[in-house]
Amino acid sequence: MAVGLFALSSCSDDDPAEVEVVVPQITALSDSTLSPGDTLVITGKDFATPASQNIAVFNNSLGIVTPFFATGVRMDVVVPANANAGPMHVRSNGVKSNTVDVTIEREIGDVWVMGGGASYEFEVPVATGSEKYLVVAQSATSTGGRFDFQVTPGTSSASPQPDAVAVHQNRGTPTLPLEFEVRAREEAVEYLRKHGSGKKDPFQEPQKQKSLHAAPPPTATFLVINCTDPYNCSTLQASNFSPVTADLRYEGTRALIYSDVNQPTGSFQQQDYDAFGQQFDNEIYPINTANFGTPTDIDSNGRVVILFTPRVNDLTPDGQAGSGFISGFVLLNDVGPGIFPSGTSNAMEIFYSMVPDPNGEYGNVFPMEGVRGVVPGTLAHEFEHMISNGYRFVVLGTGTDPSYIQQTWLEEGMAHMAEDLNGMDSQNIARASRYLAVPSDNSLLGNAELQPYIDTLEQRGGIYLFLRYLGDQLGEGIYRDIVRSKKKGIASVEGVTDESFHTSMGDFLATLYLSDRGITGDPTYNYSSFDLQNDFGPLTVTGRDAGEGMFAGAVRSAAGDYYVVSGAQPPALQFGVATQTGSLVRIIVVRTE
Repeated sequence: MAVGLFALSSCSDDDPAEVEVVVPQITALSDSTLSPGDTLVITGKDFATPASQNIAVFNNSLGIVTPFFATGVRMDVVVPANANAGPMHVRSNGVKSNTVDVTIEREIGDVWVMGGGASYEFEVPVATGSEKYLVVAQSATSTGGRFDFQVTPGTSSASPQPDAVAVHQNRGTPTLPLEFEVRAREEAVEYLRKHGSGKKDPFQEPQKQKSLHAAPPPTATFLVINCTDPYNCSTLQASNFSPVTADLRYEGTRALIYSDVNQPTGSFQQQDYDAFGQQFDNEIYPINTANFGTPTDIDSNGRVVILFTPRVNDLTPDGQAGSGFISGFVLLNDVGPGIFPSGTSNAMEIFYSMVPDPNGEYGNVFPMEGVRGVVPGTLAHEFEHMISNGYRFVVLGTGTDPSYIQQTWLEEGMAHMAEDLNGMDSQNIARASRYLAVPSDNSLLGNAELQPYIDTLEQRGGIYLFLRYLGDQLGEGIYRDIVRSKKKGIASVEGVTDESFHTSMGDFLATLYLSDRGITGDPTYNYSSFDLQNDFGPLTVTGRDAGEGMFAGAVRSAAGDYYVVSGAQPPALQFGVATQTGSLVRIIVVRTE
């Protein structure tokens, strides 16, 4: 029996006690040439029982597996997907064994992920020199920032620190004006943190506005934001709201549509409101409620109010509509009467939509057909926000507690999924194509270090692709589970996937390259809901010859940088990886040819 010694001290006068540590030993393997999924029998001694007290580690911090059977002299394991060639060992009750070398064989299309600290090494087999390997640098760091890395093919020693070399960058540029709704949500949450706690439940108080309940009036008055600068427009100041008089244009089973009496020349007509109302009642409402849950009804009218007003148009700065515009929004204020400042809430489920303005009377030209095409997606998008806000703030948070309100990055992604589920994907495809052009520089979690609450078209496109991927893998029921979870952000995603967020991210990043290329038939790495290669713009991938040596880059948290490395010489291509201190940059590897 191999043993080790360490000392335990105490406050008595006795000498320290020597405690025997049992060191497990590997004496034989059933095979030393393995493939992921193979069953490996490890023979030795002093293994722990039960099996759950052991792990086998295949030369990779991510290549770890618990045996499905173990005795003191044997353990049986399934070789994990992330197993790496070289010295493997076991740990029994946390004590490391001796190491035994293994060879890991993989086929074209097999995916594995290498993880490590500030520097680590691995190798891939090269038989003929014609092989090509996809190498994706993935940031598995959840905090904001850009993380430098470098990869050196053809070396057996770790590279110098990244700041000593020139860095390849795919820099993206924020292209969407700071979203009014994003800022409003963040502002409301901060206000609730300071003022919401301890207040009585506002939904036990009589609501001031009763006029829309049983019989909606033909004309009603709403408090609507009156700002023209979304960058400096607080939704917590009553002076930024003013009354809007609106006419009832559609009374349906699920929607009440009102239009501002002040409309631009060439705006919607009655047939447009009828079409939008019927589409909401018959299509959007049943699809959204089936996938996300039912909305709250704090004013007990059984319907959602949709207000079409050029006040929404005003929120897009003059001349900026070409780089992104605000088509609609919801406010937490409206379902938090008595909590938010007086004069900032309509005390009902209501969202707001833009209108056509062909002559630019409110600053930007918005043609009829363009806006008519945008509105249905806006209705689906904002209705998801309404459902989520209602459940998370009104039901879970009793209208006072912001703890359950979803994080902005995921909340916006879920609203884009509402567009997808309603078959309104032209904008999702455009945003996703922009993301695929600069995947390393657009964190799904937000590029917060650039600007508070930064929100770009590229980021939204990436979140949409990620959520669509999860739905393809796990079923679309996960979207309702995310809405109704008490968790937020990364934690709510992990609650439906039952795995680390960054593990899911790794599979997603590999899929962005592999899907629909015919490299692998594994459904884990293929979208089932669309043809990624033909429906979207191309993914930016950098080609590298192994003879060129080191390459370097920078990748944001929850993002990936793509390379295809060729030109290696047999028998193997070795990689040394170095990252900046404190960052966790994993390397996703796939043999593609």
